[in-house]
Amino acid sequence: MSVLRRIAVLGIVSVAALNAQLGLAQGVPGASYRPAQPTFSPWLNLYQRNSGPLDNYHTFVRPEMQLRATLRQQRTMLQDQGEGLRELSGQVSAVQQSRAPAHPTGAGSVFMDYEHYYDFTGSANRPRSAIQRPTSRASTRGF
Repeated sequence: MSVLRRIAVLGIVSVAALNAQLGLAQGVPGASYRPAQPTFSPWLNLYQRNSGPLDNYHTFVRPEMQLRATLRQQRTMLQDQGEGLRELSGQVSAVQQSRAPAHPTGAGSVFMDYEHYYDFTGSANRPRSAIQRPTSRASTRGF
């Protein structure tokens, strides 16, 4: 009987684990519903009790409608700008891929290269007696 009981418990646990994974697959954990438009009309603020100098339309309704129109216009402008940037980045990558690597031209150079004037390599091959050294050094320092 204990074997049947273990099999039953194992079956229940596996079904529960399977259902838990299916439950999480219904939506992303932590995500919430965000509607595309505000769910409340700005006209609901028309019936507020306000003791200001302006009526409720000019205090609440009209500014909120202007704000929504401005936000809608900015959203479309940002979307257009994003599309333009994506198009430009595609063009730049196409140009970079089509460009051939630059080949070096001319001869290389080195700053203050005097090897063609003086024979630096020849003096090391000559014997020491052949190297002429001045016998006296005139002091040019004026201390």
